[in-house]
Amino acid sequence: MIGSIEIEGKSWSFEHLDDLSNELTSSDLDWKISTGEFLKDWIGDDDHVMVHTSGSTGKRKSIILQKDMMRRSAKITAGYFNLPPRSSALLCLSANYIAGMMMIVRAVVNNWNLVVVEPNSNPLKNIAGSFDF
Repeated sequence: MIGSIEIEGKSWSFEHLDDLSNELTSSDLDWKISTGEFLKDWIGDDDHVMVHTSGSTGKRKSIILQKDMMRRSAKITAGYFNLPPRSSALLCLSANYIAGMMMIVRAVVNNWNLVVVEPNSNPLKNIAGSFDF
C-alpha cells in the first residue's frame, strides 16, 4: 500500500519521489523548490539530513537529524493519533523548516496521502474536503 503526494491537483505515488523532486526543484517558486530539495535529501543515500533551526529562540543553527530517528518519530505520531496508511494529511508549512519536513516524512513513512499547498495565512481557503492530520 503506497501513499501519494499531491501538489496543485497532480499526484505522485511514493515510487516516483525522484521525479517529483526533480520537477519541484526546477520550479521558480520557493515553496516548491524547498519541498523538492528536502525530498532529494530524504531519498538520498545519506543516513541523515542537514536542517536549520528557525532562529525564533536564538541564532539560527545547522543541525543533523538522523533519518532513522525521523522515521521513528513519524511512526510514533501515526500510532498516537491512530492514523493508518492512506490517511490524508495537509502540508501547509515550508519544507525549509523541521515542521514541514516532518510532515513529508510522516506521510512517506506511514503511507499517507499528502496534499501540499503553498504556505499562507489561510491554507484551507481553496481546498475542498477534509484531512485526517
